[in-house]
Amino acid sequence: MFLKKGLLFFTALALLAFVGQASAGPNANAVVGVDIDASDNKMNDGNISGTAVAGTDVVVEIFISGLAGPIVGGVVTFDTDKLTIKSAAPATGFFALGTTANTVSFGAVPSGTLTNDYFGTVTLSPVEGLMASSEFTVGVSVVNLAPASNPTDTDNITTAMMAPLSFNAVPRLDASATTVPVPPGGMGTATVTAVNFPADATITFDVQGMMMDNIMHAQDGNTLTLTASGPATATVTASDGMATTEAVSIKFVEQRIPALDAAGMDMMNMMDDGMLAASAGANEAIAIEVFAGDVDGGLGGASIVFAIDPASAAMITGFDPAEGMTLLGMSGNQIDVGAEEAVMLSNGGFLGTLKLMTGAEVVPFTVSVESFRGVLASGEETMLMNPAPVLYNHSPDLDVSPGLIVTIPRGDAVNVTVTPIRFPEGATVTFAVEQLSGVGDDPQSTIEWSEANGVLTITAAGYVSTVVKVTATDGTTTVEVTIQFTEQVPIELSSFVGSVVEDRVLINWTTASQTNNAGFRVLRSTDGETYEVVSELIAGAGTTDQLMDYMFEDTSLPAAEIVYYVLEQVDLDGTINRSNPIEVLLGARFIMPTEFASAVYPNPFNPRTTISYDLPSDADVSIIIYDAIGQEIRHLVSQHYTAGRYSVQWDAKDFMGRSVGSGVYIAKIKAGPNTALQKMLLLK
Repeated sequence: MFLKKGLLFFTALALLAFVGQASAGPNANAVVGVDIDASDNKMNDGNISGTAVAGTDVVVEIFISGLAGPIVGGVVTFDTDKLTIKSAAPATGFFALGTTANTVSFGAVPSGTLTNDYFGTVTLSPVEGLMASSEFTVGVSVVNLAPASNPTDTDNITTAMMAPLSFNAVPRLDASATTVPVPPGGMGTATVTAVNFPADATITFDVQGMMMDNIMHAQDGNTLTLTASGPATATVTASDGMATTEAVSIKFVEQRIPALDAAGMDMMNMMDDGMLAASAGANEAIAIEVFAGDVDGGLGGASIVFAIDPASAAMITGFDPAEGMTLLGMSGNQIDVGAEEAVMLSNGGFLGTLKLMTGAEVVPFTVSVESFRGVLASGEETMLMNPAPVLYNHSPDLDVSPGLIVTIPRGDAVNVTVTPIRFPEGATVTFAVEQLSGVGDDPQSTIEWSEANGVLTITAAGYVSTVVKVTATDGTTTVEVTIQFTEQVPIELSSFVGSVVEDRVLINWTTASQTNNAGFRVLRSTDGETYEVVSELIAGAGTTDQLMDYMFEDTSLPAAEIVYYVLEQVDLDGTINRSNPIEVLLGARFIMPTEFASAVYPNPFNPRTTISYDLPSDADVSIIIYDAIGQEIRHLVSQHYTAGRYSVQWDAKDFMGRSVGSGVYIAKIKAGPNTALQKMLLLK
């Protein structure tokens, strides 16, 4: 008997000692639960609501799950000022060490384990005078456990996730707010939550009110969300078929907030028209109307500090206050106004008109408010909300990097990023991509795009030649750009022509650039389909951006009226590329032309046409392509030729190697004193 009492005493001392010194031990992750015992079944039935009145005891079962091993005891502290502990009955293998008004201690010798996580039952008595209508909760604030492995290394178990016990609770509605402001053009939102219904109850909300066309509502479980686009009043009740809550009313009030309005010198109407974007020229007088919004009791004065970014874009020249207000002073970008007594400002709080003069250059700039300090009717100062800024010359656009014309390194890939700029702050921009031309036949040639964090990335790889149109919109403004991808060609031909000189054909070509070019071979055909090599390899220049001229003489001409020539370019790695063919007329090579003439065939054409011309005498020849409005598109020929018949092909590309669009083009052929204009129609 002495040994048992000694153990009990030691355990009690240990438990009482660690209550204030507990640390995280092996049972720190255990979970505490309580339920109101209705059947003494020592099972956690989830009964967490009940009634409690003076004179009627409440029996609560305690459960602890997730223990790492046996324990030698524990202390449970309840959080309540409505109930006091009357007695405690621990689980089998444990014994009660003692109780206070809100603490119970259990012990075990030598240690104990829990069955069905049951730790013990506690009987609590309501305080004197407690009424059935007194709603309150009972929780567990502290649980300390002593593991059998080391009784002095106690565990403080968190009870933050434990559901408290609710007493005398009746179903009701909790509203996030009963008065909700609705800003102009915006939305006001409130939530209503049904509480104290049984956990398995099906809740139905009933919404009535005034101006219900302005309200939308949606239910998620026991919560109802109401969203209003204008003034309205909603009256809400909830029911599970057994009980119905008292109604709560939510009033949505249209609220005017401080605002700036780009008025223009001829549009000052003292009304907030919501103009937050405008254009302004150089050295131009502009105006912005300023609104203070709704101020209870009126406004006695205001001090506003404006910001202009960049500062050189405009300067403040004056401020015309609203009726009843007086301009007290201007200092830099600060405007001070006041009144002898508070003024009830009209039209959403029209405070006055800010006057500015733009700078000598037309640039995008912003006028905003750094601080807006108001004086209320009581004389108290308050900070008003800063209004949205006004953007001048800030039309939304797309920033394309590295540019609108992109060359893809041969056999590699290139990334182009498209970033929306100057869209309204907070706007959600969506992209659409349209491929205007294909990627060719090479299965390893791809063009893909993806969007992340509001930026579009386009990746082109392989032997791609395509045009992509990107459209971006925020639902209000739509902008688009066209991006052209061009593969890096092994050679860029600036001219490729053939001419008959006596009994031979002289082939001339000029390259604007070369990439990994080992050399050229000249191929000839009599039918335009089957070609034979008629030259040795003519050495190339490797990689260069310099203009390079080449020539080859074909002296073994076939018996044919027309021959065709192509250039075969050979890469340093052996890859072969062919040019477009040119035609040379051989039938009349011994009959010299007697007058200057020119022709274009085919016409209309797609994708290329041949420009032929006859020279009755030696002459300097130039052939320039113009578009329909006279802009120079391509310089095809600029060279001295002997008398004869010549031709050159145009592949419908400009001087940058870009394909031109459908339309009318002019070929201007100038040979010595002779000039001819040939109209050509490109149809795609």
